[in-house]
Amino acid sequence: MSALLDHLLRLAAADWVPWLLSGAIIAAALLLWTAFSRRALRLRRSLDEAIAVLEEVDGQVSFKRRFSTIYRQLAANEDLGEEWRAFAPTLAAAPGAGVDDAMGYTRRPEEAFDERLLAQAGINMRFFSAVPNMLVGAGLLFSFLGLVAALHFASAGVMAADVSRTQDALGHLLAAATFKFTTSIAGLAASLVFSWREKAQLYELQWRIQRFCALLEARMVPITQESLLRLQLQETSELTRHVRRLSRSVYVRVPEALDETLSGELRTALRPLHAAIDAAAGRLAAWQPPM
Repeated sequence: MSALLDHLLRLAAADWVPWLLSGAIIAAALLLWTAFSRRALRLRRSLDEAIAVLEEVDGQVSFKRRFSTIYRQLAANEDLGEEWRAFAPTLAAAPGAGVDDAMGYTRRPEEAFDERLLAQAGINMRFFSAVPNMLVGAGLLFSFLGLVAALHFASAGVMAADVSRTQDALGHLLAAATFKFTTSIAGLAASLVFSWREKAQLYELQWRIQRFCALLEARMVPITQESLLRLQLQETSELTRHVRRLSRSVYVRVPEALDETLSGELRTALRPLHAAIDAAAGRLAAWQPPM
């Protein structure tokens, strides 16, 4: 066991090991960046396609009339399709005067389309956000391992009785310590570059998600409890006006109709009396007194 440990310490103290480990850190950073960038680029293309579909629609009326086509195009999207199919049932024709030709939404698009799209595209944000810290940690770990190995082999020379040998051992130790920090520098540099490019890519993706939500929301009208209550109040007020107008019309027309009905019935009832009076008047006119 001690022989194996001694062999590992000699290997860690070798001058070429820090360069190899530094190269390994940079290579690991490049591989991880390639995996992240490939997934981010796929999501970026999907968002651009979805944005292009909405930009072809001009206004709320056109969006409603072409909704079936838009639904099929967005449902077929590689990364947004699943979220869109879950969001579409919350849309409906917007009620109320003036918006009959518009679609309404009961949930804001940003509640359905957010950073969960990153997970749909296979981007593990917990992992990739921790990559810069892991790169720094790996660089520091390799540096300290190299320093431990250098100290292990320099301790014998430092404790020697010969002053020149002690000085040589200290010189080699300082040179090895300086050399071993190359892994720390590589880890820090890889961490900074990876973090910079990752944040830039994430900003572009988040901007496209917000752009998609803004375009979708601009082509619809919101359906909220307040808007439905306002519509109900408007309809109630309109119904009240109609009822009042109808009641005034009935109030005016009913007496007139009643007078006409009574006059007709009275004329009918008095018609025999008029006939009898006319007959009596005729007989009186034709009557002559006896001589």
